[in-house]
Amino acid sequence: MTSESAVKGSSGEAVAAAYLLELGWQILKTNYHCRYGEIDIVARTVDDALVFVEVKTYHHHGLSSGRDAMTVAKQRRLVQSMQHFLGYQCLDFEPQSMRIDLILATPAVVLEHLQNVVGGDFLF
Repeated sequence: MTSESAVKGSSGEAVAAAYLLELGWQILKTNYHCRYGEIDIVARTVDDALVFVEVKTYHHHGLSSGRDAMTVAKQRRLVQSMQHFLGYQCLDFEPQSMRIDLILATPAVVLEHLQNVVGGDFLF
């Protein structure tokens, strides 16, 4: 049986994917799992950047800032998962054309899209 939080998370990821498709992005992979964690969405933007998207799904109430969802430990796991993904794919991207975004959603709507939420010491 699927838990309520898993259903809520899946619906938020579906809303986020639909939002990205509306932006003209191409979804390359969803729910990429590796030993370091999971990447919710891997997408290519219209200007050919590779974006790793973390989706956080919330109810309408109780949301403070999207950046609160990106702890240092979460950033580290995302970068390790991103590097794992790149190691197993035949994708040729320069580091400056890759980033990690955070999308905050409810099960019905995207609330916020924060771009390039991880950088500095974590990347490469």
